[in-house]
Amino acid sequence: TAATSEVQLQPWFRTGVGPLMAIGLLLSEPPPLYKYRHDLGSLFYTFVCAAATFDPNCEQKISVTEAWNSHDLGLVGFLKRQFLMGTAGFDAAFEPVRADFKSPIAGYLYDLWMLFGDAALLSFGTQNLKRR
Repeated sequence: TAATSEVQLQPWFRTGVGPLMAIGLLLSEPPPLYKYRHDLGSLFYTFVCAAATFDPNCEQKISVTEAWNSHDLGLVGFLKRQFLMGTAGFDAAFEPVRADFKSPIAGYLYDLWMLFGDAALLSFGTQNLKRR
C-alpha cells in the first residue's frame, strides 16, 4: 500500500539546488518524502529566479536570486518563507527587473505567489500569521 511504501522510503538527505527547491523540502526536519507538490514548488522558484534575474545582455542570462544562494538550506527556506509572507519581499525581489517582465510579474506570477503563500500558511500551521 502507499502508506507502507512511504514508511520504507524515508529520505536521509535533501537533493537539489537550494534556490530552486520547494520550501517544504527546506524547512522540514527530517526531510519529507518527495511529492509532486515539491516539483511544482521547484518550478515556481525557477520561474521567480528567471523573472527576477533575466538579462539578455549577459553571458549567463539567468541566475538564482542572490539572497537564496546560500549553502545553508535552512536559511534559504527561511528567506523563501519571508518572500511568500510579505509584499515587501515580493516587491524587493522584482524591483530591478526588465520592463518586458513587469506585466507577467504583476499578473500571473503575482497570482502564483499568492497561491504558494496560502499553501505555505496552511502547510506550516501558521494560520494565525497574515501577509503584510
